[in-house]
Amino acid sequence: MRAIFTFPDPPTEHELHLSCESSASSYGQPVPVNEAGEAIDLVSWAFYRTTEATDEEVEAFEAAGYPVRWGLTFTVHLPHVGSYWGGECDNATAECCCVVAEVAIRRFIDATWPGATYRFLPWRMDGGLPPLSVEPGGRDSAYVGRLDLFVEQHWTEWAAEAAAEVDADLGDPPTHGPGDPQRGAKAWARMAAYCERDLALALFVATNHRKGRRTPT
Repeated sequence: MRAIFTFPDPPTEHELHLSCESSASSYGQPVPVNEAGEAIDLVSWAFYRTTEATDEEVEAFEAAGYPVRWGLTFTVHLPHVGSYWGGECDNATAECCCVVAEVAIRRFIDATWPGATYRFLPWRMDGGLPPLSVEPGGRDSAYVGRLDLFVEQHWTEWAAEAAAEVDADLGDPPTHGPGDPQRGAKAWARMAAYCERDLALALFVATNHRKGRRTPT
């Protein structure tokens, strides 16, 4: 496992493994040690952020009582152009698609790599959508591949869900025009609810939805 010790300034990166040979180990209970053989106690462990680990390593560390917190930062460009979402999706509906997708991707990252952070950037060009990336690791990281597969599997599902929500918000016959802040209100409400843990962001989402503005980035 590779992890960053965030307490010192600047942070330091280490190779870690579990050991029962350390003097800090008692009754055969494994403890994390770094490449110098120094044991890491639970207080210090709270400052470690994992950047690379196998599923087996994560399982072993957590079984030993050392929950893994990730030091990954994902960058996701979301297309605000209807052509990316297929069918007759217009740009206003595409914004709703982006909100639905962002909530789903946030949940997946939080569940798969606890502690990881993310950046969602709007892409307003018809073509050339930048691929997913993560730091450290870049675009070729296995973690990007896993997230990319998740997005690929659910892309059309998010588009259909957003279209249904927009149709429900607009009513039949339509009662709101393109660009109306009421478009995709359910998706915006879901975003605000998911961001409750970050009160400032939740207030930003709610306030700017009422004003008809786009999702924050």
